[in-house]
Amino acid sequence: MKLIRFPGFWGLIAAGLLGLGAAGCGAAATNTATPAPADTVIPAATATVAPAADRVGRGDVLQSLTALVFLPGYAAAADVMARWAESVDGLCAAPGPAGLAAARADWAAARQGWLRTEAYRFGPAMERRSASLVDWWPVDTAKIDGLLEGGDGVSGDDGITGELVREYLPSTQRGLGTGEYLLFGPGSDVLAS
Repeated sequence: MKLIRFPGFWGLIAAGLLGLGAAGCGAAATNTATPAPADTVIPAATATVAPAADRVGRGDVLQSLTALVFLPGYAAAADVMARWAESVDGLCAAPGPAGLAAARADWAAARQGWLRTEAYRFGPAMERRSASLVDWWPVDTAKIDGLLEGGDGVSGDDGITGELVREYLPSTQRGLGTGEYLLFGPGSDVLAS
């Protein structure tokens, strides 16, 4: 048997998979197969994957992970983030209890969608520091409050604009953490009136 060495990140994944395999060894030793639940649905993307060959290369694994996990994960995160942006726009246009509840629920879905991508944040997502721009903690609540009161020295007559947030505000004053502070923090119930 040839010893396979897995570097860093892949070693953790391999260790987890080996642990799962070892946990199932007891059932395999007794020759009793565990049937799949009747309601198990195989996603369409995985149904078209060819059966594993005798030897699968690293490139094959990375291509499969990219097609079946990474890209769909980021696409799902982008979808829920867009839905959250729409509900916040709706709340700004018509403040009220229903709008606040929708924005809060969509924030939770956006945060969950983003956190699901945490295991595979590498490459451009890390090189661009996207994670810190999307979800940074802790937020600087004093600076956020100052910005909302107009005492920031940056926003000027135009108030808070998308350009101001994109170009000038640090991670501590934008993204999911700031959304959480504004939607759930002290005084957020005023958005329902």
